[in-house]
Amino acid sequence: MVSTVKVTNIDTPDNTGNVTFDRPIVGDGSGLTSLPAANLTGTVATARLGSGTADSTTFLRGDQTYATAGGLYESIAVISDTKAQATGGGTATSGAWRTRDLNTEDSDVDGIVSIASNQFTLQAGTYTVEFSAPAVDVNYHQANLENTTDSLTYKGSTERAWGTSDQSTTRSMGVAVFTIASAKVFEIQHRVYATIANGFGLAGVLDGVEVYTIVKILKHA
Repeated sequence: MVSTVKVTNIDTPDNTGNVTFDRPIVGDGSGLTSLPAANLTGTVATARLGSGTADSTTFLRGDQTYATAGGLYESIAVISDTKAQATGGGTATSGAWRTRDLNTEDSDVDGIVSIASNQFTLQAGTYTVEFSAPAVDVNYHQANLENTTDSLTYKGSTERAWGTSDQSTTRSMGVAVFTIASAKVFEIQHRVYATIANGFGLAGVLDGVEVYTIVKILKHA
């Protein structure tokens, strides 16, 4: 026989104790309030915590929505002028801006950059580009990042490589942050005060390749 009991409150006679049920209580629980979190046991299903897809690639935001986890940057690539061992960086000729060699994609997992004829192409997006290029014994020198499509220049630091015979090497460095609405072509331009053979970098005597101009490209999320 099934019976129905309807009550407003259930409590102990002195109103200070707990009521214990030895059978499951069935219902949606919508009327339960003031349940201490410390008394809860078990695991709440992720789908009940918020809307959206809950998996290993998402996190629960404060608005109870699952969103894809991500940082400031969506992708990173590194390109460089890399030459065979014992190969110098090339003659630095004074009097004008010279295009530095760029020939190697050191890292580009997502394919955000392409290289051709010492220039690199980026597609639409927001980027931070860090660049540096060495010079030897040229006295003063400066490297810039040049957007050749739009004739825009992002200047690097002015440095000094002392004298013209002591093999002093310094790097001109710069950082540019920009947004482009379509594909643009870039290159690293370098100007020196004095003309020096292998003024764009001395070859080393250690094992491995020679690395001269370096460009690090960070695409914003």
